Amino acid sequence: MSTTHIYNDTPPFWRRFGFFFAYIRQEKLFFQVTLLALLNLLLAVPSFIIQITVQISLFLASYKLAFEVLSSMSRGEFQYRDSFAYHVTELIGFKALGMPVLQLLLFIFVFRYDPLTGASLLLLTTILTPAFLMVLAESQSLINALNPLTQIQVATRIGGEYALLTVFFVLISGLNLLIRYVLNGVLPALIEVVLLAWLLYFLLVFSFSVIGYVMYRHAHHLGHETMDNLEDRQSAKSNTASNHDPIKQRIEDLLAAGDGQQALSVINEISESEQRDDLNRYRLDAQQLAKRQQAVSPAERLHELVKIKQYRQAMQLFNEHHANGHLIRPTYVSDVNPLIRYNLQNNNHDWVVRLYKLTARNFPKYHQDIVDAGHIAAQSLYQLNQTDKARRLLQRLIRQYQQTANTNQLKSYLIGIKQKQKKPTQ
Repeated sequence: MSTTHIYNDTPPFWRRFGFFFAYIRQEKLFFQVTLLALLNLLLAVPSFIIQITVQISLFLASYKLAFEVLSSMSRGEFQYRDSFAYHVTELIGFKALGMPVLQLLLFIFVFRYDPLTGASLLLLTTILTPAFLMVLAESQSLINALNPLTQIQVATRIGGEYALLTVFFVLISGLNLLIRYVLNGVLPALIEVVLLAWLLYFLLVFSFSVIGYVMYRHAHHLGHETMDNLEDRQSAKSNTASNHDPIKQRIEDLLAAGDGQQALSVINEISESEQRDDLNRYRLDAQQLAKRQQAVSPAERLHELVKIKQYRQAMQLFNEHHANGHLIRPTYVSDVNPLIRYNLQNNNHDWVVRLYKLTARNFPKYHQDIVDAGHIAAQSLYQLNQTDKARRLLQRLIRQYQQTANTNQLKSYLIGIKQKQKKPTQ
C-alpha cells in the first residue's frame, strides 16, 4: 500500500461528490464534454449517412473519453491530463455494449419464456455492470469483461461499497431517463438535442469517474496497478533517505493541517519551474481544502490551526488580515494565549502587545487570562526599550485585577523593573 497522505486518506465515494464535480469542471475536460454536445448539431444535416456517421463517431468518442477518465482515476491521477490514452482502444464504446446486448438477449430468449429466471439473470447482470466496466477498462477485452466469475470476484473483493456503487450507477441511469422524459418537447428542437446530449456525456463521465475512484480505493484487493504502487517500488530500489521528497512531504503536511491554500501555492510554484506531474494528484484535494478555507470564517480557521498547534500558520493568517486593515476576532481566549507565548519566544514583540490588547478587549471577563497576557506584554515592552509603558501596564493590571486574579507575577516583575530604573546613588 502507498504511504502517501492521499492514498491513506481516501474516503468512500459518497463523501466526495464535490471532488467529482470539481474534476469534471476542469477546463480541458469540461470543454471536451461541451464540444461533444455541440457536435450533435450536425444531426440536423438532412443526410442519413451523415447522421449515422455523426452518431457513431460521437458515441465512440464519448465512451473513449469516459474510459480514459475511469482508467486515469483508477490509477490515482486526480488531475485530468488532456492526452490520448493509447491503451484505451478507439472501439471501447462498441465493447461497452457487450453487457446491454447480453441483457437484451436474456430478455428475448429467457425472460419471455421463463420470467422468473430471466428477471433473476437481468438483475444479476445489472448488479455486475460496474464490475464489467472495471474489467473492460483494465483488460480492454470484451471476453474477459463478460466473464461472470471475474465480475463476481471484483464485486466481492470491493465489498459493501460495491453495492452502493451499483445503486448509484442505476440512479444515474434513471436520472438521465427521467430528465429526458421531462424535457421531451419542452424546448426548441436544436437546444433540446444539445442540452440532452450534454447531460448524457456529463453523467457518463461523472459515473465513470466514480467507478474509477472506487477501483482506486480498492486497488490493493483487486491487484490493480496504481501510481502509488509505482512510487513504492521506486522507493524500494533507492536508499530511503536519498529518495525522500521534501516537496511532497511539505504538501502532505499542509493537507494534513487543512491548509489547502498554502499547499496549492507550493504545487503551483513548483509546477512553474519544474515538470512535476507526480504533484497533480494533490492538486484537487488542495483546491477543495482551499475552497473550504474560504467558506470558513477567519476565527474558525484560526481555531483549527491553534488546535493542531500550527502557530506559525495561525500568525500568517493574522498577518494577512492585518495587512488588509483587519484584525481577526478570535472566538475563544484559548486561541490567543499560545500565540502570545509563541510570539514572545520568536521575539515578535509588537504582535505580543497587539494580541494582549485583543485579549483584554474581546474577553473582558477572563481576568486571569488578561493578567497572564499582560505579564508577557510587559516583558515585550521592556525588550522594546519601552520600560515606562511596561511599568504603567503592570501597575494598571495590578490595580484592576488584584482582587479577582493572581497578580503575584506582575508584582514581582514590577519590582524588578523599578530596581533597574533606579539611578545609581552618587
